[in-house]
Amino acid sequence: MTKSKNTPPESTRGRPGRRSAADRTEAVRLLLSGKSSIEQLSLKYAVSQETIESWRDQGLDALDTAFQSGTARSSKEKELEQQLAQMRAALTRTVMEKELLQQALDIERDKRPTVPRRSRG
Repeated sequence: MTKSKNTPPESTRGRPGRRSAADRTEAVRLLLSGKSSIEQLSLKYAVSQETIESWRDQGLDALDTAFQSGTARSSKEKELEQQLAQMRAALTRTVMEKELLQQALDIERDKRPTVPRRSRG
């Protein structure tokens, strides 16, 4: 039995059912590079054109996330920055308290009369 010339070979349609991440990635790469159209990919992977468009949108969203992660701070970095800010505030308070206590001590020393010391001799 021979196949009709209009029927695509089985190898181009792929297997039915859910596609692997590798298949979806390959499809998006082919689509974005312009090497295949949405229609061609839907036939190759035996999925609807809407599915191919959905894969493309997911791929573009993943690119956005990947590029943003390089500039965004991690949760650990944010936590460390918060701790650093708290420590700087605590150090500032401590330095101010020290200065105020030193000034108060100087004022109290100035209030005391000086007593002449006895000479030993």
